[in-house]
Amino acid sequence: MPMKTFFSAIRSTFARYYANYRWVLDNRPLTSRIGFSYFLRPGSHKVSLEVIDKYRRRATASAAIIVENGPDLSDKGPFIPTNVQQFGADGITPLAYHDITDQNIVYLGVRVLNPDGEPVKLQAELREMVDYFTGEANYESPYFVESGEEAFIAMPGLMPGAYKWALRAIDLRGSYSPWLCPDPYNAALNLAP
Repeated sequence: MPMKTFFSAIRSTFARYYANYRWVLDNRPLTSRIGFSYFLRPGSHKVSLEVIDKYRRRATASAAIIVENGPDLSDKGPFIPTNVQQFGADGITPLAYHDITDQNIVYLGVRVLNPDGEPVKLQAELREMVDYFTGEANYESPYFVESGEEAFIAMPGLMPGAYKWALRAIDLRGSYSPWLCPDPYNAALNLAP
């Protein structure tokens, strides 16, 4: 049976009985909505579908896949960061968009993906609401993380005011993702005097 048919049949069967499911490739959960075939390099891989029913019971279906010719993954650059979260000075307390804080440091956290499989770090451009974005990062993560892991960036030294930010990922080769910008007409951060 073709792989696509196999997993489609499993997913449609489980969808009737199970509320939650996730794909797992080589023992690593896939957090992207990008098809897993995009990431497969030549070699042997294990793909699984894990499902959980409303009673928290788990079931898994797996298949071994052998890829003879993988896609060309030569320096495609990281994917655009998605599902970014803002955190307060402790790096734990969430800050919703438009929240007001009296702290002069804010952290952004996001799971980063790079189809090349290379480590990735974050760059941010933080501007006051009245300023335009320039496309030049003024904050950067101090270290790289593996593709698929959570990355954080600190933005210290903030003065009272309303701020907006843009975020992008960069890999070891210096390839960038496109910028991610939240709604430019609303403040991402409001620092109280």
